[in-house]
Amino acid sequence: MSRAKSPIKVLKTAYNRVEKGWIQGKWFVLIGGKAFVCLEGAIYGYCQYGEHEVTDAMKKAIWVVQQVIYDRYDGRFATIPGFNDFKGGGGHERTTQDEVLEVIKLAIIRLENEKLEEDLTEEVEDLFGDEDLDTEVADDIYECALEQTAS
Repeated sequence: MSRAKSPIKVLKTAYNRVEKGWIQGKWFVLIGGKAFVCLEGAIYGYCQYGEHEVTDAMKKAIWVVQQVIYDRYDGRFATIPGFNDFKGGGGHERTTQDEVLEVIKLAIIRLENEKLEEDLTEEVEDLFGDEDLDTEVADDIYECALEQTAS
């Protein structure tokens, strides 16, 4: 089970697990003392669904990964297992370990951007309080903060 308290940490741990050993068709298996996990197994942590408590961080990580898969593959995969276990067909190749790692990276980026936006919004609110800012002025402040953060 992943003990991480944030979805970003859950996904970073999942990335490391998939990088060390990935499998299709099963959540988790030991082969020669080496652990192999599917995408969901990597997020929930070397266990079968229902064996351990599912935390809010895991739920958010799963939700974002599902969004990324849906967006990245134009709705072709509606579920994580459908993506992870795809063996090929319909003119598409089977899912690879590199594709699973890419999806995790994209989910981490999405969560980091979401966190950045929340932090910037909070910072602007701290600076200006509950004043009603002109929308254009608020947008300018927000864009400026984004530019400073990116550099």
